[in-house]
Amino acid sequence: YVISSILYYMLYVLYITCYMFYVAVLCAQCIVHTAQYWREFVIHKTFSLTTSYMVQYINTLIITPKLSKHSSMSPDPNSKALDYYKLNTVNHFNPFNDLFNSDDGPFREDSEGLAENLYYSNATLESCEFIQIDTFNAMHKPTSCFSIFFLNINGFKSNFDMLLGHINLFNDKFSLYFFCETNIKSDEPHDFSIPGYDSEHLYAIDNKHSGSGLSIYYKKNINFKLLNSRCYRNQFCEYMGGTLSCNFGNVNIMLVYRFHYMKDFNKFIAHMNDLIQSLSGPSIILGDFNLDLFSNSNDVNVDSFIDLFLSNGYCPLISKGTRISPNSHRTTCIDNIWTNITDRLTLSNVINCSVSEHLPITGIIPLDLTHYESGDDIVTSIQKHDI
Repeated sequence: YVISSILYYMLYVLYITCYMFYVAVLCAQCIVHTAQYWREFVIHKTFSLTTSYMVQYINTLIITPKLSKHSSMSPDPNSKALDYYKLNTVNHFNPFNDLFNSDDGPFREDSEGLAENLYYSNATLESCEFIQIDTFNAMHKPTSCFSIFFLNINGFKSNFDMLLGHINLFNDKFSLYFFCETNIKSDEPHDFSIPGYDSEHLYAIDNKHSGSGLSIYYKKNINFKLLNSRCYRNQFCEYMGGTLSCNFGNVNIMLVYRFHYMKDFNKFIAHMNDLIQSLSGPSIILGDFNLDLFSNSNDVNVDSFIDLFLSNGYCPLISKGTRISPNSHRTTCIDNIWTNITDRLTLSNVINCSVSEHLPITGIIPLDLTHYESGDDIVTSIQKHDI
Protein backbone atom coordinates (compact mmCIF):
# COMPACT_ATOMS: atom_id res chain seq x y z
CA TYR A 1 0.00 0.00 0.00
CA VAL A 2 2.83 2.38 0.89
CA ILE A 3 4.64 1.68 -2.37
CA SER A 4 1.44 2.22 -4.39
CA SER A 5 0.82 5.53 -2.63
CA ILE A 6 4.36 6.71 -3.32
CA LEU A 7 4.07 5.80 -7.00
CA TYR A 8 0.71 7.54 -7.22
CA TYR A 9 2.05 10.79 -5.77
CA MET A 10 5.15 10.63 -7.98
CA LEU A 11 2.97 10.32 -11.09
CA TYR A 12 0.77 13.15 -9.85
CA VAL A 13 3.80 15.42 -9.35
CA LEU A 14 5.08 14.49 -12.81
CA TYR A 15 1.68 15.32 -14.33
CA ILE A 16 1.57 18.71 -12.60
CA THR A 17 5.14 19.46 -13.72
CA CYS A 18 4.38 18.63 -17.35
CA TYR A 19 1.21 20.72 -17.29
CA MET A 20 3.05 23.71 -15.82
CA PHE A 21 5.74 23.36 -18.49
CA TYR A 22 3.03 23.33 -21.18
CA VAL A 23 1.46 26.50 -19.77
CA ALA A 24 4.89 28.16 -19.56
CA VAL A 25 5.55 27.39 -23.25
CA LEU A 26 2.20 28.88 -24.28
CA CYS A 27 2.88 32.00 -22.21
CA ALA A 28 6.33 32.37 -23.78
CA GLN A 29 4.85 32.10 -27.28
CA CYS A 30 2.22 34.69 -26.48
CA ILE A 31 4.86 37.06 -25.08
CA VAL A 32 7.06 36.67 -28.17
CA HIS A 33 4.21 37.34 -30.59
CA THR A 34 2.91 40.21 -28.46
CA ALA A 35 6.38 41.80 -28.56
CA GLN A 36 6.54 41.26 -32.33
CA TYR A 37 3.21 42.92 -33.01
CA TRP A 38 3.92 45.72 -30.56
CA ARG A 39 7.16 46.41 -32.45
CA GLU A 40 5.22 46.54 -35.71
CA PHE A 41 2.71 48.83 -34.03
CA VAL A 42 5.45 51.27 -32.97
CA ILE A 43 7.30 51.16 -36.29
CA HIS A 44 4.26 51.62 -38.52
CA LYS A 45 2.34 53.88 -36.12
CA THR A 46 -0.93 52.21 -36.94
CA PHE A 47 -3.88 51.15 -34.83
CA SER A 48 -4.74 48.33 -37.23
CA LEU A 49 -3.15 45.70 -34.99
CA THR A 50 -5.73 46.12 -32.29
CA THR A 51 -6.35 44.16 -29.12
CA SER A 52 -9.03 42.15 -30.89
CA TYR A 53 -6.49 41.20 -33.56
CA MET A 54 -4.11 39.98 -30.87
CA VAL A 55 -6.86 38.03 -29.14
CA GLN A 56 -7.80 36.45 -32.48
CA TYR A 57 -4.17 35.44 -33.03
CA ILE A 58 -3.82 33.97 -29.52
CA ASN A 59 -7.06 32.06 -29.95
CA THR A 60 -5.73 30.70 -33.25
CA LEU A 61 -2.45 29.75 -31.58
CA ILE A 62 -4.05 27.86 -28.69
CA ILE A 63 -7.49 26.71 -29.86
CA THR A 64 -7.20 26.15 -33.62
CA PRO A 65 -4.90 23.09 -33.38
CA LYS A 66 -7.70 21.29 -31.52
CA LEU A 67 -10.36 22.42 -34.00
CA SER A 68 -8.38 22.32 -37.27
CA LYS A 69 -10.71 19.80 -38.88
CA HIS A 70 -13.64 22.17 -38.42
CA SER A 71 -11.93 25.45 -39.29
CA SER A 72 -12.43 27.31 -42.57
CA MET A 73 -9.36 29.46 -41.98
CA SER A 74 -6.04 28.73 -43.64
CA PRO A 75 -3.02 27.51 -41.68
CA ASP A 76 -0.62 30.14 -40.39
CA PRO A 77 1.84 30.79 -43.26
CA ASN A 78 4.66 30.97 -40.70
CA SER A 79 4.01 27.34 -39.76
CA LYS A 80 7.02 25.10 -40.30
CA ALA A 81 4.69 22.47 -41.75
CA LEU A 82 4.50 24.49 -44.98
CA ASP A 83 7.43 23.99 -47.34
CA TYR A 84 7.95 27.48 -48.77
CA TYR A 85 11.12 26.47 -50.55
CA LYS A 86 8.93 24.09 -52.53
CA LEU A 87 6.40 26.87 -53.17
CA ASN A 88 9.12 28.93 -54.85
CA THR A 89 10.86 26.13 -56.75
CA VAL A 90 8.77 23.05 -57.55
CA ASN A 91 5.34 24.61 -58.12
CA HIS A 92 5.80 26.94 -61.06
CA PHE A 93 3.68 27.95 -64.06
CA ASN A 94 5.27 29.50 -67.13
CA PRO A 95 3.86 28.72 -70.59
CA PHE A 96 6.90 30.36 -72.23
CA ASN A 97 9.60 28.09 -70.76
CA ASP A 98 9.82 25.84 -73.81
CA LEU A 99 10.10 28.82 -76.15
CA PHE A 100 13.16 30.21 -74.41
CA ASN A 101 14.80 26.85 -73.74
CA SER A 102 14.64 25.67 -77.33
CA ASP A 103 18.03 24.91 -78.92
CA ASP A 104 16.74 25.99 -82.33
CA GLY A 105 15.61 29.42 -81.14
CA PRO A 106 11.94 30.21 -80.60
CA PHE A 107 11.33 33.05 -83.04
CA ARG A 108 11.38 33.91 -86.70
CA GLU A 109 13.52 36.78 -87.92
CA ASP A 110 10.42 38.87 -88.66
CA SER A 111 8.87 38.43 -85.19
CA GLU A 112 10.92 40.98 -83.26
CA GLY A 113 7.90 42.61 -81.58
CA LEU A 114 6.48 39.27 -80.47
CA ALA A 115 9.87 38.13 -79.18
CA GLU A 116 10.26 41.27 -77.07
CA ASN A 117 6.77 40.95 -75.55
CA LEU A 118 7.28 37.28 -74.70
CA TYR A 119 10.73 37.98 -73.30
CA TYR A 120 9.30 40.52 -70.85
CA SER A 121 6.41 38.20 -69.92
CA ASN A 122 8.76 35.29 -69.36
CA ALA A 123 11.00 37.45 -67.16
CA THR A 124 8.02 38.55 -65.06
CA LEU A 125 6.89 34.97 -64.46
CA GLU A 126 10.41 33.82 -63.63
CA SER A 127 10.87 36.62 -61.08
CA CYS A 128 7.46 36.06 -59.42
CA GLU A 129 8.04 34.76 -55.90
CA PHE A 130 6.19 33.87 -52.72
CA ILE A 131 7.47 36.46 -50.22
CA GLN A 132 6.87 38.02 -46.81
CA ILE A 133 5.53 41.57 -46.47
CA ASP A 134 8.83 42.88 -45.06
CA THR A 135 10.66 41.35 -48.04
CA PHE A 136 8.16 43.02 -50.38
CA ASN A 137 8.85 46.36 -48.69
CA ALA A 138 12.59 45.89 -49.10
CA MET A 139 12.26 44.91 -52.77
CA HIS A 140 9.73 47.53 -53.88
CA LYS A 141 10.43 51.13 -53.00
CA PRO A 142 7.55 53.64 -53.24
CA THR A 143 7.12 54.69 -56.89
CA SER A 144 4.55 56.30 -59.14
CA CYS A 145 3.90 52.93 -60.84
CA PHE A 146 0.40 51.55 -61.03
CA SER A 147 0.02 48.69 -58.54
CA ILE A 148 -2.76 46.18 -57.88
CA PHE A 149 -3.61 43.81 -55.04
CA PHE A 150 -6.11 40.95 -55.41
CA LEU A 151 -7.44 38.53 -52.81
CA ASN A 152 -10.27 36.04 -52.53
CA ILE A 153 -11.15 37.17 -49.01
CA ASN A 154 -13.80 34.52 -48.29
CA GLY A 155 -16.08 36.92 -46.39
CA PHE A 156 -15.66 40.57 -45.39
CA LYS A 157 -17.43 40.04 -42.09
CA SER A 158 -14.97 37.45 -40.85
CA ASN A 159 -11.74 38.61 -42.47
CA PHE A 160 -11.80 42.33 -43.29
CA ASP A 161 -10.31 43.53 -39.97
CA MET A 162 -7.49 41.02 -40.33
CA LEU A 163 -6.94 42.25 -43.89
CA LEU A 164 -6.57 45.87 -42.72
CA GLY A 165 -3.90 44.78 -40.27
CA HIS A 166 -1.86 43.28 -43.10
CA ILE A 167 -2.49 46.18 -45.50
CA ASN A 168 -1.02 48.66 -43.04
CA LEU A 169 2.23 46.69 -42.89
CA PHE A 170 3.01 47.65 -46.50
CA ASN A 171 5.22 50.72 -46.82
CA ASP A 172 3.50 51.81 -50.02
CA LYS A 173 -0.23 51.45 -50.60
CA PHE A 174 -1.53 49.90 -53.81
CA SER A 175 -3.38 51.87 -56.47
CA LEU A 176 -6.32 49.45 -56.46
CA TYR A 177 -7.47 46.60 -54.24
CA PHE A 178 -9.69 43.86 -55.69
CA PHE A 179 -11.67 41.30 -53.69
CA CYS A 180 -14.00 38.43 -54.52
CA GLU A 181 -16.26 36.26 -52.35
CA THR A 182 -17.02 39.28 -50.17
CA ASN A 183 -20.38 37.71 -49.22
CA ILE A 184 -21.97 41.08 -48.36
CA LYS A 185 -25.63 41.52 -49.33
CA SER A 186 -27.21 44.68 -50.71
CA ASP A 187 -29.67 44.94 -47.80
CA GLU A 188 -26.98 44.62 -45.12
CA PRO A 189 -25.49 47.85 -43.72
CA HIS A 190 -21.70 47.78 -43.67
CA ASP A 191 -18.68 50.02 -43.29
CA PHE A 192 -15.89 48.04 -44.91
CA SER A 193 -13.65 50.96 -45.81
CA ILE A 194 -9.96 51.51 -46.46
CA PRO A 195 -8.75 55.01 -45.48
CA GLY A 196 -7.87 57.09 -48.54
CA TYR A 197 -9.85 54.92 -50.95
CA ASP A 198 -13.23 55.01 -52.67
CA SER A 199 -14.99 51.71 -53.25
CA GLU A 200 -17.52 50.01 -55.51
CA HIS A 201 -19.36 46.77 -54.77
CA LEU A 202 -21.18 44.09 -56.71
CA TYR A 203 -23.23 42.64 -53.87
CA ALA A 204 -23.52 38.92 -53.23
CA ILE A 205 -26.38 36.77 -54.47
CA ASP A 206 -29.28 37.11 -52.02
CA ASN A 207 -30.04 33.41 -51.55
CA LYS A 208 -26.39 32.33 -51.56
CA HIS A 209 -24.68 32.04 -48.16
CA SER A 210 -21.14 32.34 -49.49
CA GLY A 211 -19.14 32.33 -52.69
CA SER A 212 -20.23 35.58 -54.36
CA GLY A 213 -19.74 39.32 -54.24
CA LEU A 214 -17.02 41.57 -55.70
CA SER A 215 -15.41 44.79 -54.47
CA ILE A 216 -12.96 47.31 -55.93
CA TYR A 217 -11.14 49.93 -53.84
CA TYR A 218 -9.22 52.68 -55.65
CA LYS A 219 -7.15 55.61 -54.43
CA LYS A 220 -9.01 58.88 -54.32
CA ASN A 221 -6.36 60.60 -56.43
CA ILE A 222 -6.51 58.23 -59.43
CA ASN A 223 -8.98 58.46 -62.27
CA PHE A 224 -10.82 55.14 -62.21
CA LYS A 225 -14.34 54.96 -63.61
CA LEU A 226 -16.62 51.99 -63.00
CA LEU A 227 -18.77 51.04 -66.00
CA ASN A 228 -22.23 49.61 -65.29
CA SER A 229 -22.12 47.66 -68.55
CA ARG A 230 -19.19 45.67 -67.15
CA CYS A 231 -20.78 44.85 -63.80
CA TYR A 232 -22.95 41.75 -64.04
CA ARG A 233 -23.12 38.03 -63.37
CA ASN A 234 -24.24 35.03 -65.39
CA GLN A 235 -24.23 31.26 -64.92
CA PHE A 236 -20.44 31.21 -65.28
CA CYS A 237 -18.96 34.17 -63.47
CA GLU A 238 -19.30 37.49 -61.72
CA TYR A 239 -17.78 40.51 -63.45
CA MET A 240 -16.90 44.02 -62.36
CA GLY A 241 -14.89 46.46 -64.43
CA GLY A 242 -14.14 49.94 -65.65
CA THR A 243 -11.42 52.14 -67.11
CA LEU A 244 -8.34 53.76 -65.65
CA SER A 245 -6.95 56.94 -67.20
CA CYS A 246 -3.18 57.17 -67.48
CA ASN A 247 -0.48 58.81 -69.59
CA PHE A 248 -1.20 56.94 -72.82
CA GLY A 249 -4.99 56.77 -72.58
CA ASN A 250 -7.53 54.47 -70.94
CA VAL A 251 -6.73 51.01 -69.59
CA ASN A 252 -9.53 48.45 -69.29
CA ILE A 253 -9.68 46.64 -65.94
CA MET A 254 -11.92 43.63 -65.31
CA LEU A 255 -12.36 41.71 -62.05
CA VAL A 256 -13.68 38.16 -62.55
CA TYR A 257 -14.81 35.42 -60.19
CA ARG A 258 -15.66 32.08 -61.80
CA PHE A 259 -18.09 29.96 -59.83
CA HIS A 260 -16.80 26.61 -58.55
CA TYR A 261 -19.39 24.39 -60.14
CA MET A 262 -20.73 25.13 -63.60
CA LYS A 263 -21.82 23.17 -66.64
CA ASP A 264 -20.79 23.49 -70.28
CA PHE A 265 -17.19 24.67 -70.07
CA ASN A 266 -17.11 25.40 -73.81
CA LYS A 267 -19.82 28.03 -73.41
CA PHE A 268 -17.77 29.63 -70.63
CA ILE A 269 -14.73 29.81 -72.93
CA ALA A 270 -16.87 31.30 -75.70
CA HIS A 271 -18.26 33.92 -73.35
CA MET A 272 -14.80 34.82 -72.03
CA ASN A 273 -13.58 35.15 -75.61
CA ASP A 274 -16.41 37.61 -76.34
CA LEU A 275 -15.48 39.57 -73.22
CA ILE A 276 -11.81 39.75 -74.18
CA GLN A 277 -12.68 40.77 -77.75
CA SER A 278 -14.85 43.61 -76.40
CA LEU A 279 -11.87 45.15 -74.55
CA SER A 280 -9.97 47.18 -77.12
CA GLY A 281 -6.54 48.49 -76.22
CA PRO A 282 -4.45 47.90 -73.11
CA SER A 283 -6.33 45.73 -70.63
CA ILE A 284 -5.98 43.87 -67.32
CA ILE A 285 -8.20 40.91 -66.41
CA LEU A 286 -7.68 39.49 -62.94
CA GLY A 287 -9.47 37.37 -60.36
CA ASP A 288 -10.15 33.87 -59.10
CA PHE A 289 -10.85 31.66 -62.09
CA ASN A 290 -11.02 28.37 -60.14
CA LEU A 291 -8.82 26.70 -62.72
CA ASP A 292 -5.50 25.36 -61.50
CA LEU A 293 -2.83 26.45 -64.00
CA PHE A 294 -0.46 23.86 -62.52
CA SER A 295 -2.75 21.23 -64.13
CA ASN A 296 -2.42 22.54 -67.69
CA SER A 297 -0.55 19.45 -68.89
CA ASN A 298 -3.28 16.98 -67.89
CA ASP A 299 -6.51 19.03 -67.93
CA VAL A 300 -7.94 19.98 -71.32
CA ASN A 301 -10.18 22.64 -69.76
CA VAL A 302 -7.24 24.40 -68.14
CA ASP A 303 -5.27 24.11 -71.36
CA SER A 304 -8.06 25.69 -73.42
CA PHE A 305 -8.43 28.46 -70.81
CA ILE A 306 -4.72 29.32 -71.10
CA ASP A 307 -4.87 29.20 -74.91
CA LEU A 308 -7.84 31.58 -74.84
CA PHE A 309 -5.77 34.32 -73.21
CA LEU A 310 -2.50 33.67 -75.03
CA SER A 311 -4.17 33.66 -78.44
CA ASN A 312 -5.66 37.08 -77.66
CA GLY A 313 -2.29 38.54 -76.72
CA TYR A 314 -2.65 38.31 -72.92
CA CYS A 315 0.09 37.01 -70.65
CA PRO A 316 -0.15 35.91 -66.99
CA LEU A 317 1.79 37.64 -64.23
CA ILE A 318 1.53 34.97 -61.49
CA SER A 319 3.51 31.73 -61.64
CA LYS A 320 3.31 30.53 -58.00
CA GLY A 321 0.60 28.85 -55.95
CA THR A 322 -2.16 31.19 -54.76
CA ARG A 323 -4.25 28.87 -52.59
CA ILE A 324 -3.02 26.48 -49.91
CA SER A 325 -5.26 23.62 -48.82
CA PRO A 326 -5.70 23.78 -45.02
CA ASN A 327 -5.37 20.03 -44.62
CA SER A 328 -2.95 18.77 -47.27
CA HIS A 329 -0.99 22.03 -47.80
CA ARG A 330 -1.33 21.37 -51.54
CA THR A 331 -0.96 24.54 -53.58
CA THR A 332 -2.96 25.51 -56.64
CA CYS A 333 -2.58 28.47 -58.98
CA ILE A 334 -6.20 29.55 -59.46
CA ASP A 335 -5.85 33.32 -58.96
CA ASN A 336 -4.05 35.36 -61.61
CA ILE A 337 -3.55 38.65 -63.41
CA TRP A 338 -3.74 38.54 -67.20
CA THR A 339 -2.67 41.56 -69.25
CA ASN A 340 -1.66 42.59 -72.75
CA ILE A 341 0.63 45.26 -71.30
CA THR A 342 4.19 43.98 -71.42
CA ASP A 343 7.21 45.82 -70.11
CA ARG A 344 10.57 44.99 -68.57
CA LEU A 345 9.59 46.76 -65.31
CA THR A 346 6.44 44.71 -64.68
CA LEU A 347 6.71 42.82 -61.37
CA SER A 348 4.49 40.33 -59.56
CA ASN A 349 4.43 38.43 -56.28
CA VAL A 350 2.36 36.15 -54.05
CA ILE A 351 2.25 37.52 -50.50
CA ASN A 352 2.55 35.55 -47.24
CA CYS A 353 -0.68 36.80 -45.67
CA SER A 354 -3.04 34.36 -43.93
CA VAL A 355 -6.35 36.22 -44.29
CA SER A 356 -8.11 33.32 -46.03
CA GLU A 357 -7.18 30.06 -47.71
CA HIS A 358 -6.14 32.18 -50.70
CA LEU A 359 -2.98 34.28 -50.78
CA PRO A 360 -2.90 37.86 -52.07
CA ILE A 361 -1.36 38.40 -55.48
CA THR A 362 0.20 41.70 -56.53
CA GLY A 363 1.24 43.32 -59.77
CA ILE A 364 3.27 46.45 -60.41
CA ILE A 365 2.73 47.70 -63.96
CA PRO A 366 4.39 50.85 -65.38
CA LEU A 367 1.25 52.63 -66.54
CA ASP A 368 2.50 55.90 -65.09
CA LEU A 369 5.75 56.51 -66.95
CA THR A 370 6.99 59.56 -65.03
CA HIS A 371 9.48 57.43 -63.06
CA TYR A 372 11.51 56.42 -66.14
CA GLU A 373 15.06 57.65 -66.32
CA SER A 374 16.16 59.61 -69.37
CA GLY A 375 17.12 57.26 -72.18
CA ASP A 376 14.99 54.33 -70.97
CA ASP A 377 12.71 52.62 -73.41
CA ILE A 378 9.10 53.68 -72.94
CA VAL A 379 6.11 51.58 -73.85
CA THR A 380 4.32 53.55 -76.56
CA SER A 381 2.06 50.87 -78.02
CA ILE A 382 0.44 47.61 -77.07
CA GLN A 383 0.56 44.91 -79.71
CA LYS A 384 -1.72 41.92 -80.06
CA HIS A 385 -0.15 38.69 -81.30
CA ASP A 386 -1.55 35.29 -82.16
CA ILE A 387 0.79 33.21 -79.97
